[in-house]
Formats: sequence, structure tokens, C-alpha cells
Amino acid sequence: MAYLTCGQHTRGCVGAMSYYTASGEPPGQWAGKGAAALGLTGQVEPAVIARLYQHNIGPGGELLVTRRQSPAAEEREEAAVAAYRAAHPYASATELAKVRAAERGTDPHQVPYFDLTIDVVKSVSVLHASYRAAARQACERGDPGQAAALDARAGEIEAALLDAAREAVGWLERHATYTRTGHHSTRTGEWRDGDGLVAGVFLHHISRDGDPHLHVHIAIWNRVQRADGADEKWRTLDSRSLHSQRLAVAAVAGRMVEARLSALGYAMVPRGRERRRGGRGQPGRDGTVQLEVPGPDPGADGADRPVPEGARQAAVQADDLAAGPSGGAEHPAHQSRSAAHYRRAGRHG
Repeated sequence: MAYLTCGQHTRGCVGAMSYYTASGEPPGQWAGKGAAALGLTGQVEPAVIARLYQHNIGPGGELLVTRRQSPAAEEREEAAVAAYRAAHPYASATELAKVRAAERGTDPHQVPYFDLTIDVVKSVSVLHASYRAAARQACERGDPGQAAALDARAGEIEAALLDAAREAVGWLERHATYTRTGHHSTRTGEWRDGDGLVAGVFLHHISRDGDPHLHVHIAIWNRVQRADGADEKWRTLDSRSLHSQRLAVAAVAGRMVEARLSALGYAMVPRGRERRRGGRGQPGRDGTVQLEVPGPDPGADGADRPVPEGARQAAVQADDLAAGPSGGAEHPAHQSRSAAHYRRAGRHG
């Protein structure tokens, strides 16, 4: 979980909003009790989330938080803009706005939101991409029924990930949503329960390198109201509470995705070499053993061979594609020889 500064994705808050709402990806969805309190439900409008996260302006045009900036911070911001303008005399207003946002992001008191990324293991991403590629091929050869069946399977995987993301927001609301009131010091100030998060959930299909990488960005606004209803003020989230739970929520979300995929009929096996040596699997970064969809070919010891984990693999052969649930449409491995085709052709429909 990290705030998107100029070194991540696309140059700070302004650029990151553009990254979330990039063309070619589906629109984001609002999540969290705080979003519902503001009347934000359903599809995320780029202009609405940009005004809220960057300027604390609510959906009705109301100013929810008065931005306070120290003179020193203002001076640093103006100096950064002046330096950029000197180096780029013809810089546009958008470029200068990105410079301001990047400099603002270095101020710990001006963090507009946090980003939590939830993804699936590589084998599931490849399986999803193979469904989309095979659906496009079926459509091109005049088989709309097969294309629809394959697209439906890919949609089920996306829905499983989105459901897990929304439940992760709920988990954070129950375990890591706090704010502080009063004068903040080592001896004063009180922690208060927060009354729900404001979050935008954005589904993305590929990595920045163009590889199949199904993942969700959860952009959490850095404001919350008191759960006791003592006032209607929007206060800063206690970021330490969020940070301390980042591995726990990652593990929870991962188990949610695995449970939904299992319910759809996919076999889930422990990930890593330890499984093939008779062990229970190799722990991930969150300390838990991750599960993946196994490949159809047996290894030397008779165990199923998992889909390759190479981050830059140019082409995934059909024998390495993950097996889908039994029954239904033909598995895409028999129709698409390369997941790289998905990147060239784009999503079906």
C-alpha cells in the first residue's frame, strides 16, 4: 500500500488519476461506507474523483476540507514550478499541474489518497488473457456462441477479483479505519473509529510492461468522518493503521479470490517449487502460501506443472495454459497458442 508519488505510475496525484481512468480499461466503481455517505455509488466519473481527491470538493461542488498549506510548503511548490518552467519554457498548464502535485506529494501532511493493489497469481492472469484471446478468435471465425461462452468465463474471473477488492475495503473499514482528534503529540490526542472509507476500485488487465496482469487498484481518499457522529468534519485517516494492516489485507483478499475461483470450479494448488517436492507450497510476501491454477501437464514427479511465472514471457504455449473448469465451452488453450496475441489484438468486444 503506497501513496502514488511522482516515482510511481505517472507523476503524482494528477497523473495517477489519469492512470486509473486510462482508456482501454473499464470504468472504476465506488466502494466503502464513506463513499455511500457522499452519495457516490456505481461508476466512477473521472472528473468527480479528481475534484474529490485532489481538491477535497464533493460531488455536489461543496468544499469538504479546507486545504491548509504552510508557507514553506508553498515556497517549495512554487520553486519546483519555476525550475520546471525554466527548463521547459513552453510547458503546458497540465504539465505544471503535475509538477505541483508531485511536489505536494512529498509533504506528509498533503497526501490526498492511498493506493492498495490487489492482483492474482500469474497463472490466473494468463488463463484470463487466454479466454479473451480465444473469444476474439472465435468471433473472427464466425462462432459468436463460443465467443460469448469464453468471454463469460473471463468475466467470472474479473468479477471474483472485484468482489474480493470490495470485501477488502470492508475489512479495512472494520480493522484499520481510524482518525485522530485533538492536538497530536506523544501524550495528547485521541484515536477515533472512522465511519467508513471512500474508495475507487479500478480493474486493470495488463502490467505497465504489456504482460497479462489482472489486478485492481483501490484508491482510498485520505479523509474519514468520526463513527460516533460527534460532528460531520472530514479528518485525515490514520495512515499508520492502514500501513500496519497492508500484509493482512493482502492475505485476506488473496484467500477471497481463491475461494471464489474454487467455487467456479477451478482446481487451486499451492504455488511454488516446494509443492512439487511434496511440501505445502512457497509462502508469498504476506507470509501465507498462495494458490494457483495448475497446468495440465504432469511434471517429473507426476504433479501438475503450474503456469510459468516469468514476468517478461513473450509467448505462453498452449500446453502451459491453465486448465479451466470441467464442462462448458472448449478450453482456450486449444484455440490460442500465445497469450501475447491478447496484447496485440486487444480485448474482444
